[in-house]
Amino acid sequence: MSVTKSRAMVAAVTVAASIGLWPSNGTAEAVAAAAAVTLWVAWSVADRSKWSRNRTVKITRPDARIERSKPVLTSGVVTGTTLALVCVTGVSAGAALREDATESFTHAISDGTTRAGSTAAKHNTEVDIPTSGESEIVAAGVGGTVTIDTPAKGHGHVADDELTRVYSGQLDDSRVAVQPTADGVRAAIAIDSADAPERYPFELGGDAERLVLDEQDGSVWVFGNGKEPLGRFESPWAYDAAGRTVPTHYEVSGTTLTQVVEHKAGDFSYGITADPKWSKKWIKKFKKLFKVCLGLTLSTEALLQLVSSPNKAAKFMVRRLGLFGAVYCGGGIIKELL
Repeated sequence: MSVTKSRAMVAAVTVAASIGLWPSNGTAEAVAAAAAVTLWVAWSVADRSKWSRNRTVKITRPDARIERSKPVLTSGVVTGTTLALVCVTGVSAGAALREDATESFTHAISDGTTRAGSTAAKHNTEVDIPTSGESEIVAAGVGGTVTIDTPAKGHGHVADDELTRVYSGQLDDSRVAVQPTADGVRAAIAIDSADAPERYPFELGGDAERLVLDEQDGSVWVFGNGKEPLGRFESPWAYDAAGRTVPTHYEVSGTTLTQVVEHKAGDFSYGITADPKWSKKWIKKFKKLFKVCLGLTLSTEALLQLVSSPNKAAKFMVRRLGLFGAVYCGGGIIKELL
C-alpha cells in the first residue's frame, strides 16, 4: 500500500471515529483536537520512507499474495485505537461531570423553590422549552403568548426529572435551567463563582408590550396591547449553596426584564441559584372576580396600582364592597384568593 493510500486510510478511520464519538461526547472542541493530533502523527509517520517500505505478506488463500505497508497499517491501527480509548474515557468523564452539574443545579432549584414557597417543576403543555439555549421559551399568558429570550447558549442537557433542561450561560461562570411549572415556566440562573456578573437580562416578546415593576413586592407585571395583564414574574429570590439569602431584585427597561443578583456584596457560598418565574396563576381567577364585581368601575391595571398580590386584591375588594358586596360577588371566589 502506498504512502498516499495509507494516509487516506488513517484519515478516513480517524474522521469516522470522531463523527461516531461526537454525539456522545457533546464537546466538539475535544473531538476535533483529538482528531487533529491523530492525523498529524499518522501523517508524519506515513511520510517517512522507512515506514513506507512495501513488504510481501502471505494471506490465507493459497498462492495469493498482497503488497501492503505493515508499519503504516500498524501505526494507523495503534493510533486509531489510542484515539478511541482517549475519546471514550473523555466521553465517560465528561458525561459524569455534566450529569453531576445538571443534577446539582436541579436540586438547588428545588431547595430554593421550597424556601421561597414557589411552585415545583411540573409538566405543562402550554410551555414550549427549546433544545437550544439560543432559542426562545414560548409560554401561554392570559389572552396571549409570551416569548422569553434567556441568557443561555448551547444544547441543553435534560435532568433526571425529564422536565428541566440545563444550558450553558452566555455570561461568564453562569448556567441557565428552564423548567415548566403548573402555572407557567421557570428560567433559573446558576452563578458559579465570584467572577460571574450580577445582571441577567431576559428579553420578552410575543404579545408582551409593556412591563410594570411592582415596588411593593418586586414582581413584574406583563401587559399586552390592552389594559389586562398577560401574567407576571413572581417576586425574585436567590440563595447561595449554604441556603443563605442573596440580595436580588428586578429591573425593567422596555420589554427587557433584568434580574440583579448582588452576590459580590457579601461572603456567599457558590453556586448561587436565582429564579425568574413566569406565572399566570391567579390572573384568570382575578379576571372572573373582577368581571362580576368591579367590571364597570375599576380596570385591572388600575387595581394593580393599589394592590400587588392576590391576598391584597381580595382584601381590597372586601373593604371596597363591604360584607354585602363580598357575599354578592361570591364568597367562594374571595375565599379561594385569600
